[in-house]
Amino acid sequence: LCMLLTVFTGIMVFIIPKMQQMYKEMNVELPRLTNQVIWISGLCGELTLPGLIFIVLLLLLLALGVAPRRIRRWLNQALLSFFPGYGQYLRSMAIARFCHTLSALLEAGTPMVGALEAAASVRTGARIERHLAQLSHGAAEGRSLSAQMAASGGFPSTFQWMVSVGEQSGDLPRALARLADMYEASAGRMLTYMTRALFPMLIVAMGLAEAFVVLAFFLPLVKLTGAIGSGG
Repeated sequence: LCMLLTVFTGIMVFIIPKMQQMYKEMNVELPRLTNQVIWISGLCGELTLPGLIFIVLLLLLLALGVAPRRIRRWLNQALLSFFPGYGQYLRSMAIARFCHTLSALLEAGTPMVGALEAAASVRTGARIERHLAQLSHGAAEGRSLSAQMAASGGFPSTFQWMVSVGEQSGDLPRALARLADMYEASAGRMLTYMTRALFPMLIVAMGLAEAFVVLAFFLPLVKLTGAIGSGG
């Protein structure tokens, strides 16, 4: 994918302007499709040379797998954010981290309110974090976790049921540890599915984009060849 992006950037910045100049010198009337590609190329050409070199080098580093881990993770998340199941993946990760942290803190003897505040501070960007952060307020008032979850309506039914079972059995940390493992495994499966499905789609999309650009700049040649043939 990164190699395709590098090739596409090179075509738009270096090749398209030269083809445009050639057609201009030949006084060829350009189709609307070709003019649109020229406009996009002009936007790419407005990048400064250092900025362009940085982008190309970054794409090459990503393609070779030697870019910093943080940058690769950010790029993967940015791409996956367009996938329909990404929100569910974030929710599963948020629940897994919350349960892991809360289970460990309760096992260590941390009071419920403090443990909930610490567990809810782990950020993943999921919407459910807002509901998790509110649990400590209810716990300070003496309300059980399962009752708060049922009242908020923002938690999965399986999550609520397992927490309720843990509270009733008096072994909430163990129930939370099981929930953490379950949601972590679920998030891993979703991430694998999204990665396998998304990247082939992106590669096909980039291939079609490059084919679109090539077609747009060969149309004037076809038109010119037809005009020469008719004149002959």
